[in-house]
Amino acid sequence: MTQTIWVARHGTREDFLDPTWRLRAKRPFDPALSRSGHQQAKELAHHLQDQPIDLIFASPFYRTLQTASYSASQLGLSLRPEWGIAEHLQELKDDPDIISPGEASSEFPYLDWGHVSVLHPTYPESTEAACARAATAVRALADQYPAQNLLFVSHATIVVGIVRQLANIQRRINVPVCSLFELRRQEDGWELVREADISHLSDKPLSLRHAWGF
Repeated sequence: MTQTIWVARHGTREDFLDPTWRLRAKRPFDPALSRSGHQQAKELAHHLQDQPIDLIFASPFYRTLQTASYSASQLGLSLRPEWGIAEHLQELKDDPDIISPGEASSEFPYLDWGHVSVLHPTYPESTEAACARAATAVRALADQYPAQNLLFVSHATIVVGIVRQLANIQRRINVPVCSLFELRRQEDGWELVREADISHLSDKPLSLRHAWGF
């Protein structure tokens, strides 16, 4: 079997549509999905329902857990929080205040807190370091589960880092909201077979409006 990994970005964040949200937020670095973000996550899950996915990993931030939870429910799989693919936050000096394991478990009862993250960011963190950290984490998990296909739900910068370093791509990579990338393991590395796919989304202009890349 040829191992396949899928890498998806989270859905539209509530602060994308309400720029003042952060000013009154309890956790300003951990926004939830907007209503449209929930719809995008549902459409992504529907798109993935027939794919041979065995394990799901998500950044432990609220919006990524929310996005991945729809796919976990659709596929009947547990959801493993993984700090190795957590958000890049160059401006912070310490770990961000995000949804707690207790709060997350009450909302997402199929979270697998038995999973031990393979890496943890050290803040502050440069873009280059975040990309290398995420790619290292994904490689480690793919090697840990070589006979299984994996889905990773993360953030735009992190998606770029994973895809660029695994597939050895030097050009710019754009990551629309809730877009999907697919890579297949080869003898000498990973082949990118699907890039920034948003064919599953009903509102493509919204996804493209908040695309991010470098």
